[in-house]
Amino acid sequence: MDDWNLSRLLDVSAEDRPVDYWDKVRARILSHTDELLAPGFYTSNATTAVIEPYRHYTAFQRMCGREDFPVDLIKLAIKEHPDIVKKLSRDYTPHPFLVACAFVNENTIEALLEVYPKAAAVPAPDEMGYPLVLLYVGMCHKHVKIRGRLSPPRGDLLIQMLDVHPLLKMSDFAVLVRFMSSAWDYVSQQQQSAVIPSHNAATVGDAFFKSLIQVIEHRCGSGSDNGHNDNLPLHFILANKGIVSVLLEFRGQMECIIEYYKDHLLKQNDQGETPLYIFVKHGEKGDDKQQQQSVLSNFLKQAPSAAGVPNYNGRLPFYEALRRKGTGLCHWSGSLRMLYDAEQDAIRTRDVASGMYPFMEAAAVGEETSTTACACSDLSTIFILLQRHPETAHGLAKRGNKRFRDTEVLKLQAANEELRKPFMELERVVQTDNNCRSSDGAGKRRRL
Repeated sequence: MDDWNLSRLLDVSAEDRPVDYWDKVRARILSHTDELLAPGFYTSNATTAVIEPYRHYTAFQRMCGREDFPVDLIKLAIKEHPDIVKKLSRDYTPHPFLVACAFVNENTIEALLEVYPKAAAVPAPDEMGYPLVLLYVGMCHKHVKIRGRLSPPRGDLLIQMLDVHPLLKMSDFAVLVRFMSSAWDYVSQQQQSAVIPSHNAATVGDAFFKSLIQVIEHRCGSGSDNGHNDNLPLHFILANKGIVSVLLEFRGQMECIIEYYKDHLLKQNDQGETPLYIFVKHGEKGDDKQQQQSVLSNFLKQAPSAAGVPNYNGRLPFYEALRRKGTGLCHWSGSLRMLYDAEQDAIRTRDVASGMYPFMEAAAVGEETSTTACACSDLSTIFILLQRHPETAHGLAKRGNKRFRDTEVLKLQAANEELRKPFMELERVVQTDNNCRSSDGAGKRRRL
């Protein structure tokens, strides 16, 4: 083997390797650095099965794709030939970084990123035009299901790759979340089936969950409360329908997210919207009604007072639910009853924005609904709303909710005080001047 070139050494199977095999590979890299860019397969070896496009891989590309290849030899090759991470044997062969991602060789990925961080932005050839971070996470997901891999994608590598090539399209980011959520779900199922030993089941599940959280927090730019409430992770998740759909697809994942961010349930974004309000606001036709009610119930269980927190326009989640036409949110039998139980004052107050009572909002929704089933549901909702508080039909209910009224009154009082300041100052000056004139007149009269 001493006179074998590097490609021929790479053809040796694990069973046929001598004890000093890796020492021979190391010596060959040091003595024949140019062979790193030579064809990676020993063409004179008839027993080697070579298929396209692997026929044109360089020796270094093969090294990056070998799961058992020592990372110290990868680093040695880069040290001896620094430009090797940028050069290819042919234009259409994949970049070494892509090969490492495809085979989930995380130590090799880390070594390549240290030398050439821009490798994460190298486009995949031909039809593989998606970002390499998706390839890496997708192959991790595949390895979890096919090869029993019990570790999630490394969060630090994902962050490095996303810093270089951020997934600006929300659809791409939703794909990333889907890969990670699916792998997390598969591991959870394996735990329930006792395929994973009980002593490390929780550790494995937590690792997949924390990796997902790390990616989400990096995307929204707020791993903690840094004052930018519009970018809080839970608000970000609920405002993006693609991510919500993925988390609802796998049992228990949305509940885990809500539990993890329970300290954020009463925080408001720049529009004054709590996570509960955002979830109701983004309800759409076709959403699973049972899932909607389950998530809503979870929100109200964790923070029931969120139902009484209006946005900065004075609108409560109850009013917003009434406007979700064609969803389970706008019917009493769906989510309205839960919102009412949490905030009973909402049913007998006018909406500040529209000026209508809740039963009027329900009637307006019914008029715009074309199907008979939805119209009937709206009629029953209207009846229940009027039955609970009949005084609303006479216009005797309150306008706006108490929290919003108090806030508005304070704002108006503050504005009034600011307007009165110049006049009060003018009155003080006039009063002072009058007092001076009065004292001067009295002094003259005494002298006379």
